[in-house]
Amino acid sequence: MSDYMTIQPHEAIRLLQLRDPSVVEVDTVWTCVACMRCVDRCPRNVDPGYIFEAIRLVTLRKGIDKTDYRKLTDLSKAPSIALVALSRKMTG
Repeated sequence: MSDYMTIQPHEAIRLLQLRDPSVVEVDTVWTCVACMRCVDRCPRNVDPGYIFEAIRLVTLRKGIDKTDYRKLTDLSKAPSIALVALSRKMTG
């Protein structure tokens, strides 16, 4: 899924380290499908997948939503795991 992300997971983690609030606006946090491959590959055991999930939960609890599940029109190009992950995100 990293091919579909604006920035790579390690770059999003760097934004967090710099306390940059724009990390919520970056598509990486919302495009993450929670496959946890980044967790397995992280050389420093930072666990980006879990961090992205936490960012999404905190953001959604504030009433801010990056993706509207009901407005998706062309689902034929989306990977099936992305649809499942988006469905999970929208149902809390």
